[in-house]
Amino acid sequence: MRVCGDAFHYYATLRPVFVASGVSGDVFDSLRSESNSKYVLCRRILAELDGREDLGRRAQHAIVRELLAIREPTRDVADPEKGKQALADLRRLAKHARVMTADDAE
Repeated sequence: MRVCGDAFHYYATLRPVFVASGVSGDVFDSLRSESNSKYVLCRRILAELDGREDLGRRAQHAIVRELLAIREPTRDVADPEKGKQALADLRRLAKHARVMTADDAE
């Protein structure tokens, strides 16, 4: 998930997105300690959730909804334009997959 790496600079600002989506803070912290990349961390969390059937799918959808609620990359991100593009791409993909409606995008 490009948004995790491109729209966030610090793990501390990314962690609440996952915790609010149902990922335990312990799981986030454990997988974070194994990775120095937010991209890899996100993939590992999603893979972990894949193994949890319906509960995992609901958490994955919640993560996407949490990310869709973000309007701008964090202020400290290295390349704000890259972060904005990642968020726009996520919105476009979510509309296409019917994860969000046109009203949600506004």
